[in-house]
Amino acid sequence: VFLKNKCNSCHTVSTAGIKAKIKSKAPDLIDITVRHEKPWIRKFIRQNDVHVSCPKVDISRDGKKHAVKFDGTQDEEDALIAWLDKQRSGK
Repeated sequence: VFLKNKCNSCHTVSTAGIKAKIKSKAPDLIDITVRHEKPWIRKFIRQNDVHVSCPKVDISRDGKKHAVKFDGTQDEEDALIAWLDKQRSGK
């Protein structure tokens, strides 16, 4: 789902060996479900909420919407969130 929806255009997921295709300020998504609650992630990727502060993302993103709206199905969204939840640094 991550690759199908081209999330790797901007985001890296180092635990899965996925590197972003372009250089961007988008964070590596390891530990995303540690930094943010899953309901917020769902709203953010659908552009229904703005970014809130976290230690991995520059504060200049705070208050802004996700750059690209996730247009996958509900099942794809569920699969994406479950997969991201497994991408942990172990810290």
